[in-house]
Amino acid sequence: MAAWWDVPSLIANDDLPPLPPRLATLAALTGRLPLAQYEAAHGPWSWPEPSELTEIAQLARDGWHLPEPHVVNLVLPFAWPAEHRGWLPNRVPHVWHSNVHLIPPTAADDEHDTDPAADELGAMGVDVFPGRRLWLLRSPFPAVPVPALLDGLLAHAKTLAAQRGVDLWQHKQVVFDAAHVVFSLDAKAFDAWRRMFVT
Repeated sequence: MAAWWDVPSLIANDDLPPLPPRLATLAALTGRLPLAQYEAAHGPWSWPEPSELTEIAQLARDGWHLPEPHVVNLVLPFAWPAEHRGWLPNRVPHVWHSNVHLIPPTAADDEHDTDPAADELGAMGVDVFPGRRLWLLRSPFPAVPVPALLDGLLAHAKTLAAQRGVDLWQHKQVVFDAAHVVFSLDAKAFDAWRRMFVT
C-alpha cells in the first residue's frame, strides 16, 4: 500500500513556471550579495515566502489554498481527504541575512534543513514525506472556503482538548480526531457543525 504522501505533485517539475525575479536572485546566490545591491534591484529586504511563488497563485484559481504555517495546519494534510490535498516542491530559496549582506546556505546548512510539517508529523509517529513540500488544500464543502474550515476545525479541536483535559499543542492527535469527525459528516450534520464552529 502506498504511503499517504506518495502522489504526484500538483504541477510536474518540468511544468513549473520560472521563479519570480526576487526569488530567482536569491536562488542563484553563490556568494555574499551586498544588501544595498539587492535592495536597489528588489526594494527593501523581506524574508521570502511561499505565497510569492507563481504556482501558488495559479492553483488558487482552481480552489487550492496554502494554509498559514502554524503548527495545527502543518499536521492537517495527513487528516485531509486525499482527493482534496496536494503538494508542490518548496522552491522558496534559503538565504541568511546580515546587516550588510545576503549569504547563501552552506551544504551543511542544507543537509540539516528539515521540513516543519514533516518534523511535526514525525513526532506524532506518522509516516513522513521526503524533501521539502508545500501542502495545499481544497475544501470538500463548496459553501465553506478552506480558511473558514480551518478555523472551524481548530475551534472543534480546542473543544475536544478541553473535554479531554489535555493541551492541544502537546496532543495534536486531537486535531486528527476533529478532522475525522468533520470529514465523516453528511450534509445535514455538517450544516449543524458549521453553525456551531464556523463563524
